[in-house]
Amino acid sequence: MILKLINKSISGTVIALCLVFMVGCSSNVTLKGSVDKSSNLKSKVNLQNDLLKSIKKAALQGKVINCDFPVYSTSIQHIQAEIGKSDKAASIPQIKNSKFYTYSKYNLVFGVKRDQVFEVRSFDNRLKQLPFSMVNKFLGHPEYNAVINGERIIGYTIIAENNGTKEKYKIKLEFVFSKPVKATSDPILNHYFVLDPRSTADDMANDPGIQW
Repeated sequence: MILKLINKSISGTVIALCLVFMVGCSSNVTLKGSVDKSSNLKSKVNLQNDLLKSIKKAALQGKVINCDFPVYSTSIQHIQAEIGKSDKAASIPQIKNSKFYTYSKYNLVFGVKRDQVFEVRSFDNRLKQLPFSMVNKFLGHPEYNAVINGERIIGYTIIAENNGTKEKYKIKLEFVFSKPVKATSDPILNHYFVLDPRSTADDMANDPGIQW
């Protein structure tokens, strides 16, 4: 009888220890998972902030990221001499005597009027990690905010500086967000561009050009 009680006591102790060990392991796994998730989120936010900083820095030079050709002071001939001819060139009726040159390999599109670049668009793949809320938080309340064909477009005025002449001039920095899957979801950035409005004007035709 005593032996049975001892065996039961030992068995109970072993089971209890096993349960404690299992609970402890489970807690450690849960804690590690939470730490990893928090670390991954922090890394993602840091990458997003770094990308936004790069976008702003490039805009202050009249450029987009991964592009050495600023608006206003660059000709299409110079671009073609540096990176070759575009995949395609298309005119748009909204801007007279203009063409948009697409360079798919570089994820870039150049808007050109009278051989002068007035707009540079970036379709860099990294842009798709930026939601509307984060861009809005980083750059502040936009001067321009519109929804066109389901896409939200926001814009800011930036004072750019020519690296060579140090001339300062106003440009527009605009972001185009894809149509959200759900009405309540945070739109994701599709592409963005820098625009030099004065390069789209035509004084002879009394055309003020585009502002946004």
